[in-house]
Amino acid sequence: MKRTIALITAAVMIFSLMPVYASKSLNTVYDMDFENSVTGFSSDSAEVKISDGGMVGKCVSLGGYEKREDAPRIVLKDLAGSAASEISVCVKAQEESANVKMYASLNCDGTQKEYLLASAKVNNTEWTNLSGKMMTRLMSVTGSPEIVLVAENNGKFVPIFADNFVVKSDVTKESTEIPVPKISYDGNFTIRHSFETGTAEKLMRDRYAVFKITDDTTPHSGRKVLKISDRTSSTSTLRYDFDKSIDLKSTVQVSAYIKNLADDKEKRYYAWQIKIPTAEKTHWVMMGSGVNLTNKEWGLVSGSVDLSKYEVTGTPMIQIVATKQIAGKPYYYGFYVDDFVFKTNTKGELYDDLNYVPKERDKSLSATPTERSLEEMNIQTDIPSLKDVYKDYFKVGACIWSNQESDTTPYGKLLKKHFNAYVSDGVMKIQSYITKNADGTLNYDYTAADKFMNWCVGQGQDVIGHALIWETTKQKIFSHDTNGNPLDRDSVLSVMKEVIQKTIRHFEGGGEAEEYTGGYDTSNWHVYVWDVINESVVRINPDGSIRFQNWGVWYDIVGRDYINYAFKYAKDAGYDDIKLRINDFNEHEKLKLEGYYTLVKELKAEGVPVDVVGFQSHYYSNQPVVNGVRNALEKFSSLGVEVHATELDIQALTLYERDAGIRPYENGITKRTEFDIASTYAELFKVYKEYSDTVSLITFWTFSDEFMYYEIRNNCKEYAGIFDKNSQAKPQYWAIADPDKFYSEILDEDTSKIRLRVETHYVDDDNIDGFVKDGVPYVEAKLLLKYIGGKCAVKGDTVKFIRNGIYCEMTAESSAKTVDFKPLTADNEPVKKDGKIYLPVEEVSTDLGYETLYNPHRNVVQIYTTE
Repeated sequence: MKRTIALITAAVMIFSLMPVYASKSLNTVYDMDFENSVTGFSSDSAEVKISDGGMVGKCVSLGGYEKREDAPRIVLKDLAGSAASEISVCVKAQEESANVKMYASLNCDGTQKEYLLASAKVNNTEWTNLSGKMMTRLMSVTGSPEIVLVAENNGKFVPIFADNFVVKSDVTKESTEIPVPKISYDGNFTIRHSFETGTAEKLMRDRYAVFKITDDTTPHSGRKVLKISDRTSSTSTLRYDFDKSIDLKSTVQVSAYIKNLADDKEKRYYAWQIKIPTAEKTHWVMMGSGVNLTNKEWGLVSGSVDLSKYEVTGTPMIQIVATKQIAGKPYYYGFYVDDFVFKTNTKGELYDDLNYVPKERDKSLSATPTERSLEEMNIQTDIPSLKDVYKDYFKVGACIWSNQESDTTPYGKLLKKHFNAYVSDGVMKIQSYITKNADGTLNYDYTAADKFMNWCVGQGQDVIGHALIWETTKQKIFSHDTNGNPLDRDSVLSVMKEVIQKTIRHFEGGGEAEEYTGGYDTSNWHVYVWDVINESVVRINPDGSIRFQNWGVWYDIVGRDYINYAFKYAKDAGYDDIKLRINDFNEHEKLKLEGYYTLVKELKAEGVPVDVVGFQSHYYSNQPVVNGVRNALEKFSSLGVEVHATELDIQALTLYERDAGIRPYENGITKRTEFDIASTYAELFKVYKEYSDTVSLITFWTFSDEFMYYEIRNNCKEYAGIFDKNSQAKPQYWAIADPDKFYSEILDEDTSKIRLRVETHYVDDDNIDGFVKDGVPYVEAKLLLKYIGGKCAVKGDTVKFIRNGIYCEMTAESSAKTVDFKPLTADNEPVKKDGKIYLPVEEVSTDLGYETLYNPHRNVVQIYTTE
């Protein structure tokens, strides 16, 4: 194959008919460079000829057809009938641009069917690689498969160049495989997963294990099996939650072939268990006696249960039990699965994964996956490291989910590449490792926190301590006795002092020897910054006083001074190289910001050692937060404190959707929402850079979609990460790492169309009448005034309106405009076009009482009213 020297852009959308197979198992069947021949192409009407201008040397020119059925095609005569294949070809437009689609055309049981493999918009200056995947061995295909290339532009078929056509297959004509057993279906509800088509969609997968379809072991049948490894929970196993259509008076039977992972030589016990919810209680019932298995041979694990014996009130669930107690703690061992079958004795449909074909994705949805892929995917090593991109400005941190400390998983590799400061989602919160004994004394168990601490230090990363004192009911054990009665003020302060100083000393390696049970070397342990106080402020009151959080824990007993004492005790622990931080949320909101700022200003005036102010930075997709963050940074920079964004993420949901229980993204996130989130990130990081003398750390709370706080809390798809569930970069990442690339190459929307966002809601695109002139967006006057609160009337060439009680009049034909007899700024000059009056959307409009944030294309306009 000839060497590629031109730039190839990977701008393809793949509609895959098969899972991705490890490259080691693929054999090249076709490798066509078109230097001397166009053998393989078939078309009665299309022009297929060798042409100059290939990637290196020659290529093939495809065109000259006027009907879709005449499009050029390559007949794959040498492809084995039992094949899972990868197909790729490089294409380039001959005219200015072309929309190219690659199809697989298959004769299935006498009917010719086409499946979209890949598509891309291509230009005439660079080559684009189209790649897709095709499976024929699980389909009743007669004749030879054909690959069809269709190129269109503005509704017409146009010519393209093609080069480097390659087909790789996982089965050669000489190879053999174990047949997949036929499934018996008698009209009763049946599910079969052979895993041959790369799906396990009927089975449940959680984030506490790695689920992969693989060929790295000899299968029970076919070529593929399900591998479950790195388990950290009893629920991270082979599991099926009953379909709603199942008769809950059925007798159910389940079976699967199982064996140990390759490196596990022990005998392991496997058995089926069912969870049966009833009004009385939840029953956990074993479905058979179980089987002891090794890594050498497959064993059948089966079971059954009669649900008619129970008054079932919820959704049953079955799972494989694969747990062993070691030294009093559970060990969750991994295993392989093949040929899973679930049946009932009552009527229902057949689901057989051999018939699985993915649905074509809605064009309004982004390519970001809703579920983690079952194929092995490595992180992108050739993209910029976020910590390197911002090394001259601030550190970039990430939150680590419990029990996910790893050097070898994609998750762990992603962490090490992009971040240089780590915080735990929970194991270093004091309520996570401190319990209260019956006599009222405190018991400290640092096991999980020490594991996290040791791993972070071993990675050479800064450790963020989150959190010490927090006005939350979860910390009530420190301010109340075992009967729930509040302690007196002095006792509460005594407890506060103990837990703060004991905790700080422990994680500096200065605790008592008996505190450390993990055998770790603590000589180089150090916490970079501690959240001494978390979430203390509600807002500023109308009289200028601060309303504090009060959940009957610290504030109710000690008063506002609990904050002062916490910082004093932390400082008195004796480690001057630890930064002490106060942390809170909604810093972008005016009343919250004023309350938070007032508190910190008072604390600094009182000599309280607040080194850092934390902005939690949890946002929703339709919140115009950038100006609010800029205002907050401007205020706090005057106090001489550092600022950290401590828990940054942007949820796909809007505030309204969250509160109304609307879950719009279960099948995927829309391009519009994803690009708006990305645009917000781009503008946020521009502001962070502007204030880099004050901002010293940006920490992502949800950096990956795979480990999502919000998905669990809100029970919905949220997409709050900057990397997807397969650790691949999303548009959000590019907006942060390379905003110019994001806006010029990745942003996929019509940027000539005005989109208006006022406060926290969108104006329907179809209702926006506007245009961009000389870089300034113009919107029809009555629409703009409506959304900023003006009562408006339009008559002829004049716009008359009342804004905040002030009479305003604007004339499109002249600059004679008055506001209570004061002239408006020249920037407010209206424009008359097509019989309508348009107003410029200004960056700052003092007269009309709003501020605006644009994206670089100046077509997405976020308006904040200021009066």
